[in-house]
This record gives sequence, structure tokens and C-alpha cells, in this order.
Amino acid sequence: MVLVLVVLTVFFGRILFTPTTYYVSDCHAYLHPMKHFMVESFKHGEFPLWNPYPQGGYPFIGSYAPGVFSPLHLLYLIMPFEWAFKYIIVSHHILAALFMFLFLSAWRLHPLARAAGAVVFALSGFMLSQTDYFIPSLGWVPLVLFFYHRALVHLNYFMAGLTGVSIAFAFCQGDLQTTYGLVFLILIYGAVLRRGIRGDVTVRTYYRFFWRSYLLLGGIALCLSAAQFLPALPTFFSSDRGSGLELSHATKKSLSVRRLPELVHYARHNELNDPQIISKASAFRETYEEPFVRRIFLGIVPLFLLSFGLRKLSKRTILIIGGLALTLTLSLGRYGGIFQGLWYLLPGFSIFRYPEKWLGFFTFFFAAGAALGLDRFQRKEAKQHHRWTGWTPLIFVTIVIFMLLGLGRPGLVLEFMPQPRGVTRAIWTTGLFYAGGITACFIALAALAVQRVVRVRWLVPILAAMCIVELFTVQWRAQTPDLVSMTMYSHTRPVGLEIFSKNPYARLLRYPASSYIVNETYQKKREEARFSKVRIETEGWIRTYRGNIGARFGVRTVHGLTTFKRPEERIYWEIARERNLDNRAINCYSAGYILSHKDNSFPVRLFRSRRAGEPYDNELVIWENLDALPRAYCVTKARLENENREAGSILFSKDFDPRREIILLAEDENLKLDGKETPPEAELVECKPRRVKIKLKNTTQAAYLVLTDSYAHGWSAKVDGKDTPVYRANLLFRAVQIPSGARTVEFSYNPPVFYIGLVISALSIIGAVILLIFLYRSNMRLRNADAVKAAGGGIN
Repeated sequence: MVLVLVVLTVFFGRILFTPTTYYVSDCHAYLHPMKHFMVESFKHGEFPLWNPYPQGGYPFIGSYAPGVFSPLHLLYLIMPFEWAFKYIIVSHHILAALFMFLFLSAWRLHPLARAAGAVVFALSGFMLSQTDYFIPSLGWVPLVLFFYHRALVHLNYFMAGLTGVSIAFAFCQGDLQTTYGLVFLILIYGAVLRRGIRGDVTVRTYYRFFWRSYLLLGGIALCLSAAQFLPALPTFFSSDRGSGLELSHATKKSLSVRRLPELVHYARHNELNDPQIISKASAFRETYEEPFVRRIFLGIVPLFLLSFGLRKLSKRTILIIGGLALTLTLSLGRYGGIFQGLWYLLPGFSIFRYPEKWLGFFTFFFAAGAALGLDRFQRKEAKQHHRWTGWTPLIFVTIVIFMLLGLGRPGLVLEFMPQPRGVTRAIWTTGLFYAGGITACFIALAALAVQRVVRVRWLVPILAAMCIVELFTVQWRAQTPDLVSMTMYSHTRPVGLEIFSKNPYARLLRYPASSYIVNETYQKKREEARFSKVRIETEGWIRTYRGNIGARFGVRTVHGLTTFKRPEERIYWEIARERNLDNRAINCYSAGYILSHKDNSFPVRLFRSRRAGEPYDNELVIWENLDALPRAYCVTKARLENENREAGSILFSKDFDPRREIILLAEDENLKLDGKETPPEAELVECKPRRVKIKLKNTTQAAYLVLTDSYAHGWSAKVDGKDTPVYRANLLFRAVQIPSGARTVEFSYNPPVFYIGLVISALSIIGAVILLIFLYRSNMRLRNADAVKAAGGGIN
């Protein structure tokens, strides 16, 4: 374990001991703004239940991804945000390695095998490229199986209870997909590794304990995580994943078969930034294909160790083979076949929108198999034969041939190694020098072992060192482009921030919404100053409000990233595009400002607009949209519709005037309104994340107040201090009915399901402690009784 800590400390030394931090896709544009919003909310004495900034706002605690209840977030209390942010990410890798070491110790493997397996897991391509909201929960998988393994071996309910506690901790890190996968993984683990070490344990006794312990750990996990789990349920079922997500869309991020050689050949997939594609892109649709998991490298040495570990069938071997085959097939998505079947058979399986996420579990089984292979080198049979027997050479040679043939495809380059002189690029991209060199080392070691020049027991430290060095070297070079100076986050400011500070109630639309960097002049200046590409991208993305970066600076945006996308949001933009009414969709969203290229005629063509200041960097322009509806306004006419697509068809019809009428998603005919007088005036006087206050003027007749913030369960409203229902209006927004003479309307967000979950979790913590103490004492009494019985039997 000391070796593992030393290796990881050196590997992450640049982040731990220097002002360097992470810059990786969603980590930069999604995770960083979310964590910042969470920390700022707590500083202001408010629990972060609602994030009002991206896409009209969304349930922050209901999205589960921020992992609000993670104990690691206590670091934000004792150190600056930027330092705590990167330390928490590094701690997930260190915990993953330590938990993997513990799990392999339950398998009673050689200490060096445990260390190698822990490093393979923590420094895998998947773990290092997913430094956002997926790896925190994945790192807890080995700990869950460690406790569960001990529970099954010793028929110990106390260990089963600790398994439930560890599952709750895994979910509180912020990922529902991993927790969902664990539900089935522990079932498979218990069924495959049925083992009765005690001779008096029958099959019936084992499975009776198995099901009872499964219910026990499930109940503990659900109750402890209720504060985060219960708020996620309504958000999930009201999203496209819970209702209506099409399989074709869910399998969009399937692992391509052509990428399989990348398991042993590092190839960085840069995000597409083609100006020609960007200029033709629709404002609300991505036109590029980017893999969800950018790197899947696992190494050639671990692959060889895995093949050696599979040379002898056992229950652990069956588990590893089955786990690798199942998770790899699931990650292939539409190419594998199993994903489609489970999509329709298993309830809640639609939570896996990206099949590539199953590569996380594949990485776990791969690391366990590599550790098992290294352990078998020092077993008795290996020492006796002094050679590699069985079908291991056949497996490894087949895989190497596959690699050498597969790695020659265009687009794969050994970016982590400098190209040698005299070697053509065509030969270099085949991976011949890399894969062939390591294969030659294996052949040489085999020959020396067979001739007894090298003792077989020496092979364990040699192969462990080769495994660690390969992962360390490759991933060190691979991680370098993902690191930037911390000053990028603290000093860089988005364009137009001084404009938005004057009108904090309007929203910003970036056009095209699918573009990453539209600031080419700024990029050119930085290149002339010899700044790194990473620094250019980081500053460019911050300046152009990519993803949820607006939340970092208090700017509300029409675009943004959320864990769950509402189906009505998709319908809203689809119908707008079909009918060429993007301008109406943008106006209804209160997009008062538009960020675009100075040569883009989109704002002038579709809106009454004017420039809000001079161009930035002689290229970027912020336009003020004079046609945008205010965030709060009143109408005197209301139609009723109870179906999303029909409501969208009416909303984007030619005879519909969004300034004078709305569409309510309701069935009560009494809600209809057909006034013809001038609607009342509305003015935002207070706007906090969970509280919005609006002042009304000239309310001479009944009307509806519309707030162009996202509708969600948990929002309530009061008109002059009296409770009134909140309705969904114009597919996405909120509306309340206001009587004649009304003066103020106040919206507040306090979802009851969160407070119910909070009470359940608080009581469950007390109950779990009492239950675990009781189970521990009961287990100790049984142990003492068995010891006395055995001693008495010996005397007789």
C-alpha cells in the first residue's frame, strides 16, 4: 500500500504541489461551475436546491451529479475553492487505488499483485479522462465488493451492513449510473463466487444468507442516501431518461469497435473545432461526434498479465471473464446487442444514456484480472514448471497480432512518445515499436525463465515494475494536455460581463450554441504570444460562456449542460426549427443578449437588435435583442392543452401572439381566460436562486403572470401572501393566475421530497450505527461460542 501511495503522489505531484489544475471538457465547463455555485450557496447560508443560471434553471440537488452530500466537500471549508476543487479530484483517484488494494487483499493475492492492480485501476485511461462526476462513485466499487466478499465468506451480517453504508457513500459522490450497476454487480458476484469455507455451510444456508444480506444492505443504502436519492426521482421521471428517451439517442455515444485497439494504444481524441462546420451548425444542434470517454488506454503489460491470469479456470476467473465480456458488450451499445435488450427489460436502465460509461466497470475487472495474473506467477505450480504453460501464449500472441494489425488505421498516433529519427510516420502509427518492444521483453523473460537464468519468483517484481512504469509513463504524458494554471479560472473573465451586470435579469444566448471557440482573433493573439493550445482553449471557452460557465459569474444563459434533459425542452426547439421560428423560441426564453461573430447576420436578420458596445478582440459582438420578452410579464388570454407536442404546435403557429396569450398545460376549463384589455405590468424586484419576488401594477382585471424560468415540481407561489397554484406555461415556464387588484407575487422553491429524504437520512444514520453495533456484538458472540465449542471438542 505504501508503494501505491508513493506512485500516486509522484504522478499527481504537479497538481498537489504546484498551482496547476484540471482542464478536461465537462470538468471545465460543467463540474467546476456547479461546485462553485454549491460552495457560494453554502457561504450565503442557503442550501443549493435550485441552480437558476443554465437553461432557465434546474433542480440542483435533484440532478444528483454535484454530489452535495459527499464528505470530501468538507475540504471547501478549510482551503480556497480552486485548491479544494483539484484536491478532491485527486483524492478520488487515491481512494480508488486504496479500495482496489483492499479488495484484492480479500482475494489473498500477492502484495505486489495488489499494488499493480490498484495502479492499473487508478491510472487507467477511463479514470483519468473522466475527472468529473463519474469516477468518484466508480472508485468506491472495490470497497463495496471488499465488504460484500467478507460478508459472503463468513456469513457476516455486520459486513453486509458495511456494504450498504459503502453503497450509500458511492451514490453520495454524485453518480446514479454506477450505483445502479452495483445493484446487479453484487448479485452476480454473490452468485458466481458462492463459497463455503466452513464445511457446515450448505447451499441452502448460503443462499438464505445471500438474499437476507442483500435486502439488508439495500435497505441501509436507500435510507442513508434518501436525502439525495428521493429528490432525484421526480427529476429523473420528468426527464427524457425517465420518459420517452429514444434508444437511438441513448446509444449515440456507443463505443466504436474501431476504438478497441486504443486499449493498448494511446490516441487522443481532440474535440472538433472546424470553423466550416461551426459556421453551418444549427444554433441548437451539435454537428460533430465526440466520444464520451476520450481515452480508454489500459496498457500492454496489464493485458499480458490478464491473459496469464485466465489460463486456469476458477470462480474468480469466470467472474473476470464474464464481467469483461458483459461490460465491454454493454459499452458497445448499438454494436453489441445486449444494451438494447436490457433497455426494454430492466426498469430504470435508461439512466445509462451513454453506453461508454460501462467501460468503468470493464476497467475494474481488467485491473482485477491483471492482478490475478501477476499473483499466479508466484504460485506453487508456476515455481514447479518454471515455464508459462496452458493457453496463455496463444491468447497473448493473438491479442498482439490484433493490436499490430488494428493500430495501423489512420488517426492513431503515439502522441505520448517522440517519433524516432529515421522512422516513417506510417510505420510509427502502427504501434510496431511500442507493442513489438514490450512483446520482445516478454519473450526474453520467458526464455530466461525457461533456462532458469531468471528465477520465476523474480518475475513478480519485474512484471509489477513494468506494469507500473508503463501506466505511469504513458498516462503522465497523456494527462499533460489536461492541466492548466489555476490563474485561468481565477483571472479570466467572460466577454460582456460589465453589460450583464447592469441587467442581471436578462438571459444570454451564444450563437452558434454548438460552437466551442468562436473567438478566432483572440486565439490568434495568444498563438502569436506562444501560449499553449490548452491555455488558448481554456481562456477562449471561459470568455465565450461554454457550457455552464455563466453560472460561475452569475450570468443566466439559454444554453447549458444538465444531467437530465426535459422532453418538453427537446420538443420546444424541434418544432421551432421545423417551422423556422427560432426567433420566437429565443424571444420566449427572454434571451435579451446574443453573443456571436461580428460578421454573423443572425441577430439582425431575426430580431430588432443593436450592438451592446464595441466588438471584443475586433471579432466578438454582443447584441441586445429588443424583441425578447421580459423574464416576468402578464397576459390576459390563456389556452389549455394537456399534450406537449400539441401545445408546441399552437405555440409556434402564426396566429399565436406570445405577448398577449399563453398555453397552460392543464385540463381545468375554469383556467381559460379571454381578456382583451391591456395586461398588467410586472417588475422583478428580488431574484435569488430559490426565491423570486415580482411587483405588479395596473391589475384592473384577472390575468396570468408568466415567469420565463423553468417549471419544476417543488415551486410554490403566493399572491399577496395567499397560496396559489403554479402552472406549466408555454411548455417550459411558470405561470400563476392573478386576480384583479393583486400587487405582489412571490415564487419559492422548497421541494417536500428533499426534506422528507433529509429526515429519513438523519434518522437512518442513528439507526445504522445502532444496527451495526448490534450486528457486530452478535457476530462476536457467535465467534466466541464457536471457539468454545471447538476447544471443548478438542479436549474430549
